[in-house]
Amino acid sequence: MSKPADRESDEQSIKTRKNQLFEAQAAEAEVGDDKPFSAYVKATPPAPLPASTKAALAVLGVLITLLFLATLMAEAPPKPAAIDRPPRTLPTPTPGPAPAAPGVTPAPR
Repeated sequence: MSKPADRESDEQSIKTRKNQLFEAQAAEAEVGDDKPFSAYVKATPPAPLPASTKAALAVLGVLITLLFLATLMAEAPPKPAAIDRPPRTLPTPTPGPAPAAPGVTPAPR
């Protein structure tokens, strides 16, 4: 078992290391450039999409819309229970002696 003095020094070194790491992270966060969003918008030149890209996106949108409408209008396939089948009937038991189990010979009468 470790002695209480060793445990306290370990805890103290852990706390010291944790504080050092936290201070390093805080210093890195302060280095960032804090400009307002409007400054970023002003610095970004406007670049409209080329006509070919706009046309490709329009065609893709029309295609997706048509597929969506076709899916909505498609008739759902019938459920397996809805298929016309004759009703199932259970076999009627036949009167008489019950058949012997395989490998068992019936007793003579």
